[in-house]
Amino acid sequence: MSGEAKRINLLVDLELQLNAKAGAFPSNFLLRPPPQVLLGTKLVSTSLGMYRNPHDPNNRRKPHTQRERLKDPSLDYAAGSTTVLYSTAEILTWATIDKRDVILVYGNAHEIHETVFKFLSTIPAAAVVSGTGTIKTKVLAGNSLVLQYQTTGQTVVQVGNMLLYILGMFFDRANAYEFWVLHPAATGAFAQSSTQNPILVKGGYLLRSVSTTSGTLALTGDLNSTTPVSFEIIAPAAFQAVTSNGVGLKLTKTRYGTLTAQKTPTLPAVTIPNLAALKWKTTDSLPEIQPQYFDALWTVVDHETTVNPAPPNTTVVLYAGDYGFHTENILWRGHFNTTGAEKGFAAELQGGSAFGFSVWLDTTFLGLWNGDSVTSVFNQSFPFATALRKGSTHVLTILQDHMGNEENWWAAGDAFKTPHGILSYSFPGSVATTVSVWKVAGNLGGESYADHLRGPLNEGGLFAERQGWHLPGFDDAAWAVGALTQGIAHAGVAFYRTSFTLNIPAGVDYPLALVLINSTTNPHFRAQLYVNGWQFGKYVNHIGPQTSFPVPQGILNYNGVNTLGVSLWAADAAGARLDSLALKLTAKVESSMAPVVNQPAAAWVKRPGAF
Repeated sequence: MSGEAKRINLLVDLELQLNAKAGAFPSNFLLRPPPQVLLGTKLVSTSLGMYRNPHDPNNRRKPHTQRERLKDPSLDYAAGSTTVLYSTAEILTWATIDKRDVILVYGNAHEIHETVFKFLSTIPAAAVVSGTGTIKTKVLAGNSLVLQYQTTGQTVVQVGNMLLYILGMFFDRANAYEFWVLHPAATGAFAQSSTQNPILVKGGYLLRSVSTTSGTLALTGDLNSTTPVSFEIIAPAAFQAVTSNGVGLKLTKTRYGTLTAQKTPTLPAVTIPNLAALKWKTTDSLPEIQPQYFDALWTVVDHETTVNPAPPNTTVVLYAGDYGFHTENILWRGHFNTTGAEKGFAAELQGGSAFGFSVWLDTTFLGLWNGDSVTSVFNQSFPFATALRKGSTHVLTILQDHMGNEENWWAAGDAFKTPHGILSYSFPGSVATTVSVWKVAGNLGGESYADHLRGPLNEGGLFAERQGWHLPGFDDAAWAVGALTQGIAHAGVAFYRTSFTLNIPAGVDYPLALVLINSTTNPHFRAQLYVNGWQFGKYVNHIGPQTSFPVPQGILNYNGVNTLGVSLWAADAAGARLDSLALKLTAKVESSMAPVVNQPAAAWVKRPGAF
């Protein structure tokens, strides 16, 4: 015997002797198990005294999981008029229906459990009335009855007038989650919260309500199976008819008094638009790198101090948040005069995990930091291909992704104050060169954001976003025809628009998602997805991992026209394209949910101050 087993034996013997002397239970009540399996036992204290669990020494075994070793049983649990003295299986719920207690217990698949009932007088017989499981019973002193069983599938045990549902759960516990406790609507101020007259129902993806009329139970809910859904209804005997979403069910009565039925869900066929076959319009969304671009309306970066606890390493503060820009894409422009000795440009930027940035000198693409899943700050050098003429004037343009403010992982921390922007910069080869004027652009209006309907986190600083091209109603007639799967052949940003119509009937819940395919041929690009002006997807191809972006009904108009906008930031010099973008059904569910009201989708109007 191991040292641990010897120690536990000693403690158990001592506790048994002390309690026996105190008269807590008969001295011959507990049977001594073989020492080698004592680790599988536990003493439990109940209103009838101390019990060793499991009780039957022939069925004791060493627990094979830490969960079994540490699990504490329910003790002296009142379920209506029935008292559960202890149960190692977990109690899901119980109800008293027609003066009969119904108790549901469950455990993981193939676990051995014990449930002990205490009775005031004669102990009734116990028998399996449904299912393939078996039980072992033993009557103990004090009018208590031990049931020992294995939780596999569903087994129904009748103990006198009481029903015990033993449910074997696999790791997702799907069997237990098929049961619903419903209450017919009552009257009064808290009618919807009534716990009176419970009805238990097994079956259905989601049961929402039950109402009663003249001996009929009317169930409403959601069914998501393409094959018949099985129901078991545990309800008062007065109800002899049941409907599901208004359709009558053919009922069969079980030998133990419950009702069973089946229903095949009504799942009408619908047509989902093929996005690849639609007419897409496209245009450039990075005019900031063109020689004629004028940035007079940009925010001048001129703060020499900051309230941020991280002191700046630059002559002016280059933190986007100090100028009111806290989300999505940020653009920086730096004007400088040359000494002729500059060999390149180096910068350290911070944008949060998975961020990236691209850099241009005038119209020339210098390079990028693609980002990875963990790096939130990065220093990169970008050599100039040719020497710059002394005394010439140039503009640096930096497009960076802002991945959202940090979260605090400890109390009273300052991580959420982490600045996003340019932490430092230099011109290798010329320590004398400095940027004379920095400017920054983020979402239009910054903290005084333009779109009050969709909120401050809906859009960033891309030209398309500042102009509102992602909104329904914008006239893109002058744009070129171009598909996302064609993309662009250079580093930069393009914006795409299309529209499509949906016609999905009532009485169903058909969730939809925009789904991309991860591209390995042109891995480095970032895309944002806009549905009727609402941003519902941000995709970084080489990081992911999300490729499916659910868009709820109400954002999508299920019975009308929808506008879809996509920004494509090609990070590599060779450009990028999407291999695929599709609108897909993720489930088909018959549903009793109330009609969904579409969210407001304010149409495009010319934005004051847009640049």
